[in-house]
Amino acid sequence: MRFLYFFISHSLFVACCAVGLCVETYLLLHIPVVLDVSAFVFFSTLCSYNFYWLLSKFYFKQDDIFSLKNNISTIILFLFGGIGMLYFLSKSSIHFIFVFISIFLTLLYSMPLWPFTFSKKLQQIGFAKTILLAFTWAFVTVLLPLNYTAIQSKAVLVLFALRFLFMLMLCIIFDKRDVVVDKIHGLQTLATKINATKIKLLYAVVLCIYVLLSIYFCKSSYTFGILPPLLLGAILWLGFKKSLKPQGYLFYYFFIDGLMLVSLFFNFIVQIILV
Repeated sequence: MRFLYFFISHSLFVACCAVGLCVETYLLLHIPVVLDVSAFVFFSTLCSYNFYWLLSKFYFKQDDIFSLKNNISTIILFLFGGIGMLYFLSKSSIHFIFVFISIFLTLLYSMPLWPFTFSKKLQQIGFAKTILLAFTWAFVTVLLPLNYTAIQSKAVLVLFALRFLFMLMLCIIFDKRDVVVDKIHGLQTLATKINATKIKLLYAVVLCIYVLLSIYFCKSSYTFGILPPLLLGAILWLGFKKSLKPQGYLFYYFFIDGLMLVSLFFNFIVQIILV
């Protein structure tokens, strides 16, 4: 159990989830998995998330960010992720523009935590923070792995929209969990801007659009069947309903984040059955 908490709390699990979404992108678009690119996504996610945790500790003044005793493991994984990211970037053929946009989006998301005057204004843009994170995940796990491959294709655009909606639903669940803490620290998110009833309605609308667009994606012969999105939609709604009541650490960082891998698993199983 101690190893599991370490694996989750140091963003190793969410980095695996990012790779899972990249593999799903290749799978759904019938493109061979590019290992160097997938490894780059893993290490860049590990680096960026540990960077964000270090920055948030400084912002919330939980402890001294430069205290090796308190943050040694996070600092090591941040550096390890950065080295791995640079290594696999040099090994892959990812176009610079995709890397630049990914880094820009990551820094933009963390900007409200930076100790600058203009950063305070960014804390008040509640909707943008949630939408930006969902957009960043969609970009990094759909467009970056393709690296110009069929980038103009209709299937890619639909998949990008699906990934954005999927990540938006996960972000809403996390935003709702953090609403009290965010209000205390003056950070605004979608959940701090609108009440619980409207959040529930918004989630239901996004989920319906996601399921309908998934069915369209399947009917257009881009993928293997409509069962995976229907099952995933049901689990997403169940997860949201569960989140309306107080839940523990593993619920959010293992079950909710783990839905990224569940999506890959469903599509992989259906492919095996139909092949």
